[in-house]
Amino acid sequence: MVWHSLNQRQTESRKRLSALTPRELEIVSMTIEGLPNKVIARRLAISLRTVEHHKTNILNKTGAVNSLELSKLVQDSGLSIG
Repeated sequence: MVWHSLNQRQTESRKRLSALTPRELEIVSMTIEGLPNKVIARRLAISLRTVEHHKTNILNKTGAVNSLELSKLVQDSGLSIG
């Protein structure tokens, strides 16, 4: 019973993450590493505003309410992002 629940959670998490673009996945990876938006912007050679826009889209697409919940979603998916 527990295995079924874990498998179901993993499947749901992967489905929610599959909606993200490759750029959004890059930002997710850096976000769960704990990098600030300014550092992410610098590393990707994009503006801070663009990072913020991507993060808003990421949260909307995945249904996560914050970076901590996003990190849990990635962990639950079992995927290696980044």
